[in-house]
Amino acid sequence: IDTPMNRPFLMVYSGREGRTGASDAIYRRAAKPYIRVDVADTLHNDFSDMVLWGGPLAGRPIFGKRPATESIAVARQVVREFFDQELRGRRSSLLAGQTTLPGVRVVAPAR
Repeated sequence: IDTPMNRPFLMVYSGREGRTGASDAIYRRAAKPYIRVDVADTLHNDFSDMVLWGGPLAGRPIFGKRPATESIAVARQVVREFFDQELRGRRSSLLAGQTTLPGVRVVAPAR
């Protein structure tokens, strides 16, 4: 926690009302750059394959209101753009906060 990573870091948060991003200060200090993305109408488990399992999980309040396929598509795009930017040198206008996806907010844009 006290040693800078000097590496890019992406954090994708579920877009819950009142979420403050408690670790933002640590990530900003440690990572260069730190990019934070909030995805509306999701909860923590929406960013896993659990959204596709169905069965008894479907009736539990562990998923957000966003359709599973949409949550997966958003996560894939955000992660793909992060890797393309940081590993391939292709600047992402989404991660820079210049373009948007519905319900996706870049809180700490890439600089």
